[in-house]
Amino acid sequence: MKKLCNTMNMRRVIIGGLHIQRRILPTLAVAAGLLRLKGRFLSIPLIVVSFFAAPVHAVPLTWEFSGSTSTPSQFNGMPVGGLDVKFRIFLDTSLVASPLSLDRNDVIFFGPFQGELDLETFGVLPVFPISSVENFAPSQGGVVGVEYTQAGKSFINFPSIISADRAHLSPILPAAPTSIDTIHFGGPNGLDLVVKVETFSATAAVPEGGSTALLLTSGLIALRYLRRRNERSAA
Repeated sequence: MKKLCNTMNMRRVIIGGLHIQRRILPTLAVAAGLLRLKGRFLSIPLIVVSFFAAPVHAVPLTWEFSGSTSTPSQFNGMPVGGLDVKFRIFLDTSLVASPLSLDRNDVIFFGPFQGELDLETFGVLPVFPISSVENFAPSQGGVVGVEYTQAGKSFINFPSIISADRAHLSPILPAAPTSIDTIHFGGPNGLDLVVKVETFSATAAVPEGGSTALLLTSGLIALRYLRRRNERSAA
């Protein structure tokens, strides 16, 4: 093994002439426990660097309310009722619920959060920040509603549980709400919409660099290369 640059602030680690990106270092730390070099486990410094050099990144999560605008809706002083609309709130899976809300029906996650609106004819438009979002889970059971607060509070309920994890924000398959299905939000240029929601979903983004399995495979290939190179040098 050649030079090991284990400075935590460096973007790459050089191992046997290979440039290995920081994002696969945790994978190498796991793979190090599976392969041996000259009968010994890979050195502890690499594992330490692997642990501290690559931060854990939250997975982006998007709440999406799809439906149509109701008659009172306006934009730029014009009525915009009867248009298809998608309202999105940008969250992530690392958000921690307020501890004081965990034993209540409304489990709250404080922002502020950004959002956007995709309005028929007008395209994608900005909205005012959302101060908080909530999982509605009565009697500390599963989630049967979602809420958010902008100028005021808006919420929709569902006929059955859409998530078993009340304390976290997680992906949710598209679901149709009950008769409690109307939300209200605003934005710049006189955007003031009342929307009848037809479906709600929570979609997680694919992590950058592919799946954990892909990263593990990359790490194993790199370490096998190093083992064979080491064996040839010892022969």
